[in-house]
Amino acid sequence: MSKEEKQNCELDEESIALPVASPFGPASPIISVKNHVYLYDDINVTTARALFSVLHETAMDIINTAIENNMSIVPIVLHVNSNGGEVSAGMGIIRCIQDIQNGTIHQLGGIPIKIPVHTIIEGEADSMASLIACVGTKRLMSKNALSLLHDIRQMGGLAGKVEDIQIASDNLALYKNQMHSIYIENSRGKLTEEKLSEICKDEKYSTPDQLLEWGLIDEII
Repeated sequence: MSKEEKQNCELDEESIALPVASPFGPASPIISVKNHVYLYDDINVTTARALFSVLHETAMDIINTAIENNMSIVPIVLHVNSNGGEVSAGMGIIRCIQDIQNGTIHQLGGIPIKIPVHTIIEGEADSMASLIACVGTKRLMSKNALSLLHDIRQMGGLAGKVEDIQIASDNLALYKNQMHSIYIENSRGKLTEEKLSEICKDEKYSTPDQLLEWGLIDEII
């Protein structure tokens, strides 16, 4: 091997070893390809922050592409495969999705640009992930996927004065009511509070057929 060939080989090996930079940190929990965004991680502040950035960047790309090519707005497709996670982070994600759908953030000449967000449950959508999946403009679910709906839970035992325990319990009840309202509002009129309470109390995995019956998805694929 010549000296030049040896140097090229060493450069190639060095370049392969270099990490790929990410705008969200060393290892972003969110992957995106064109108008497809993948939520394949636990839901927490880090995931939510990365998802906000990716969703808004994707929305801007869709708007710019539509303008440059005189095309219609295409939807963002959010693929969900998550065990759930933090309620506050999940609520923030839901608001972000709703803002994109309503044109609250993205505007052109003062005119709101509404971008549909389609959700697809792939593999599993549990707890907060199931709530996020149900707020899509169009909701799909893989025929082999499962979902778990349950009420918010306090991890670990409550300790302290009786008054403090009551306050903590009241706070959990507020989050529970908010989550139930989102499920019911997005069930296309098919879920009642009584039925939802029964589903969440059982803590059993639900099939695509059940979610379709409850109005939480629109189509099984």
